[in-house]
Order: sequence, then C-alpha cells, then structure tokens
Amino acid sequence: MKRNESLKRRPLWRKRQPCLKAALNGFLIVDDDNMLGRLIREALTARFDCEVDATSNPEYAFELALKKRYRVFIFDFSMR
Repeated sequence: MKRNESLKRRPLWRKRQPCLKAALNGFLIVDDDNMLGRLIREALTARFDCEVDATSNPEYAFELALKKRYRVFIFDFSMR
C-alpha cells in the first residue's frame, strides 16, 4: 500500500459501525438530565448505526425494557 492511500483511510475508531439487526435493539439511556441524555444519544447514533431510546423517567424506562430487548443499558444512578 502506498503512503498516500493510507493517509486517505479513516481510522477504525472514526468509522461508523453497524449495529447487528438481530433480535436486539441498540441502547436505552435513562438520565434525569435531558441535555446529557441528548448528548449521549447523539454520540451513539453518530458512532453506531442502531436505535437509541432515551428517557428521563425510570418507570417509562422499565416499561421500554419490558417491551423491547436492548443490547446496552446506560443508567444514571443518582437521579433526583
């Protein structure tokens, strides 16, 4: 591989990775800070090509977890 070709390639950590579309959805974010939840959701959707659900209500998050299957749960343990 020539040097110029290697410079044009994006690093692996910058590539958008597909989320496996099996029986599992992407991420569930539960945080009482709406801005932080939005920031995390935007970062995950920019990095991974999968569904991201976010809520500030823990009861609604529990209902979502019962209705859908998620790959990753992100919780804020010090919710007000």
